[in-house]
Amino acid sequence: MSASLSSATAFSTALPLNRIALGDAVAQSLFALTREWRQVLGRRLAPHGLSEATWRALLHLDLMQGSAVQSALAASMGIEGPSLVRLIDRMERDGWVRRQAHPQDRRINLVEPTDKGRTAMLAVSDAAAEMRAATFASLDVRELAQLFELLGRVQTRLHEQQEEAALAPTPSPAAEAARQPAAGARRRAASPTKS
Repeated sequence: MSASLSSATAFSTALPLNRIALGDAVAQSLFALTREWRQVLGRRLAPHGLSEATWRALLHLDLMQGSAVQSALAASMGIEGPSLVRLIDRMERDGWVRRQAHPQDRRINLVEPTDKGRTAMLAVSDAAAEMRAATFASLDVRELAQLFELLGRVQTRLHEQQEEAALAPTPSPAAEAARQPAAGARRRAASPTKS
């Protein structure tokens, strides 16, 4: 039995009884699920010569109707702009995508797949569809709908927390600088002095 399968089995048979421990177990399971999903899909796509970063970018382009502004693609993928620029540079060099000036604003680049990239996008889409079918085969429609609804609620709460954090006041640089010496003074006052 693989380590992943045995940990999944252990998870399903030994659920913690308190809310905090169960929440921790669910969070760990979601992290593991995400990692394993990418690994399995990556193995399915390896024969096509696609790295994880490349197939993820192509998958997101496909979800965005085949072309996207670089900043929107970065946001969709959950990566910073400079990281995406380096990835797109490599993908362009390898013939997967090309940059085009936006028709309404030439300062903005659109990223779109080349013919090679479109062929790869089909492979990514097909592999993802096969994997979803195989992964969810053990769930009936009712269970799948329930899972979708529960994950949606979790995602909504995470989104709310993200918005709350964005709205929270951040200390000004001056206030932060003023706080730093005060913390140092408290540490010095609390430490024993040498005679």
